[in-house]
Amino acid sequence: VSPIGGDTVKDKRPQVIAALAAAEIMTALVSHNATSSADHQIPHGRVMAG
Repeated sequence: VSPIGGDTVKDKRPQVIAALAAAEIMTALVSHNATSSADHQIPHGRVMAG
């Protein structure tokens, strides 16, 4: 969803744009973490700092 250029959301207040941008970033992070966590399995009982 493009908060500024799209036609889906008519409300262009800064708060609404910020919320939509944050949701888009969080969706991308969750998607990235889901794919990368499958590649980097951590054994149970170990804690990884990061």
